Amino acid sequence: MTEQKTGKVGLIFVGNATFSSNAAYNLYRTNASARAMYEKSWTMLETRSEFERCYETSLDSIGKLTRIKFISGTVDEREFVERSVNPETMLFISNHVLFNILKENWQGFNYSVSGGHGAGFINAIVEAGAVTYEVALQLVRKGSEHLRKFTNDINGGYLHTFKLSPADTNMIRDLGGIHPAITNTPWNVSYGGLLPHLEKARQELIKRGNKKIGELEPAIPFHTPLVQKISEYLEELVLPIIFKKPQTEILGSSSNTVMRDPDLIKKEVCRLPYSPIDFFGLLVKMLEFEIDSYVVAGADNEGLLSKMVTHNLKNIKGESYNPQVVSVRNHASLEKLLLT
Repeated sequence: MTEQKTGKVGLIFVGNATFSSNAAYNLYRTNASARAMYEKSWTMLETRSEFERCYETSLDSIGKLTRIKFISGTVDEREFVERSVNPETMLFISNHVLFNILKENWQGFNYSVSGGHGAGFINAIVEAGAVTYEVALQLVRKGSEHLRKFTNDINGGYLHTFKLSPADTNMIRDLGGIHPAITNTPWNVSYGGLLPHLEKARQELIKRGNKKIGELEPAIPFHTPLVQKISEYLEELVLPIIFKKPQTEILGSSSNTVMRDPDLIKKEVCRLPYSPIDFFGLLVKMLEFEIDSYVVAGADNEGLLSKMVTHNLKNIKGESYNPQVVSVRNHASLEKLLLT
């Protein structure tokens, strides 16, 4: 068991953009504690839950759950994906598993502030004690399934940009129908919208000589007003859930403000699908807590989120700044950390 490193710790949960289902499966396959926690979570998904008992009427009106398809892999891997129901619940469970293995093996581990985006924000409020894991698991499951049901007909996607000039940014804004969805850094912004609008912006940027523009990414345009219609359903879903005051500081997913009021947390949960993400702003806010070490918890795809944390912190504080960023993303990273 390793000792808690000195100084204040900021905890960041992995979100959809950097999550790796392969990393999650490998964790399940190679770590006995992780396997037990995954299977316990699957049992929760398969039985009548505390979440559903909050309601007087059935929540099964959204229909049979859609099983996502796995392109290749062993039978065990397909079953792993299917029992996790959908990508959001797999992400949520994996974050929970890795965080709890970390707590079990890192003596005296504690943190000053936490944050995350999408399902990662739900992880943050669970681990801070604002809502139970079982209730949150069912919330993620039902919310994400309903979201897909009502947004699959949107012909949308993302346009990833890099180092746009102020004139380029104004051009995109003036075209209309395109929204800044994810701000990784001030010069690396992903715009969401309908594909015809995004393609028009892409072609205009190419004409202006922008060589960093790639192909469009067809997808449900989360974190834009195009999916805001889901909010009414989420409000109904979240209404009977009793949130508590968190035991540690939480930063909002969209606003990056400190959230202590249970009612504000509840409203933030309802805004998760359509509110823009400002990852850069999250780190700026964390620096106000005088954080010494940053722990990234979740099945992070090749450590991408950890690299983004390091890169952004150096851009904020200067290249001479050498932050301690700890990635807890798989069995190997856990062993490396716990043997340090």
